[in-house]
Amino acid sequence: MDELISKILAHPSLIKQAPVLLDIGASGEIHAKWKKIAKYSICIAFDADSRDFSVAENEHGDYKKLYTFNCIVSNKEDNTIPFYLTKSPYCSSALKPATQRLENFIFAPLFEIDKVIELKNISLSKALKQLDINYIDWFKSDSQGTDLRLFKNLPEDIQEKVLIAEFEPGIMDAYEGEDKMYAVMEYMDKLGFLLAEMDVKKVQHISENDFSQIYASAMFKRFAKKSVKALPFWAELTYLNRFEKQGIMDLRAHILACLFALLQEQNTFALQLSRTGYDTYKDNIFNEISSEAARLLKKDYYSFKFMETVVAQTWQKFKQK
Repeated sequence: MDELISKILAHPSLIKQAPVLLDIGASGEIHAKWKKIAKYSICIAFDADSRDFSVAENEHGDYKKLYTFNCIVSNKEDNTIPFYLTKSPYCSSALKPATQRLENFIFAPLFEIDKVIELKNISLSKALKQLDINYIDWFKSDSQGTDLRLFKNLPEDIQEKVLIAEFEPGIMDAYEGEDKMYAVMEYMDKLGFLLAEMDVKKVQHISENDFSQIYASAMFKRFAKKSVKALPFWAELTYLNRFEKQGIMDLRAHILACLFALLQEQNTFALQLSRTGYDTYKDNIFNEISSEAARLLKKDYYSFKFMETVVAQTWQKFKQK
């Protein structure tokens, strides 16, 4: 797989126009899924809460080019906008936490406002103009409530050509006026994207005060927490471009979309794309991608079959005892 990745990224179309990876909310570390392609790629990272943002120091050598913005990125053109610093830097946002709606969930204290500050702001479209970049291949946003409006701030022709888009929208309210999951799903479906993955995150529906009182004598609080009913609160969504609109898929995009599908372990999608790619462009790189996708699908089958056999044998031994 690593050899094929290197071969794909050495394709003339990708040497001429390197992959561009956009990470909004890059607190902690830049996306782990990008490690295998980082040295070939241009990364643009944003995070407004500099209390936990060391990407420039730790990751710089991993990318072909790395641009970092320690400011708010928004859909607004204001020079500064209010920013809510919360007890947890991972919950800080340009949107005010929905305190009343959060109070009956155990993680509400993480959203307590530490202070409100004015931070420098840049719109996403302006940031791209500043960098003289007019395309995004992989869009990832965890902006605490503003993912969709940021994506929509991209020029329409850039939105249509994004190959993968990742969002973390709320299902319930964590912030006032946030972009909800249903709005993201409706917009991306109309834009012609395939929802490839959905990882729903749940939170215990109990206030911290009630939890502390009820389980005051519990020896293992973490087990007590797991016993409390959790409700769906937000989700991680991954979209793949289906390229339904005419004129947005060229050779480069087709090759890179195949690679991204493999990195996402969407092997059937990679297989389908590679076959279409070969029929359209007659480039042998697509045959190699098809072979790799088929190999991975067989590997998944045998791994599943092996585990199924082990479980069946273990169950038979258990019944015999």
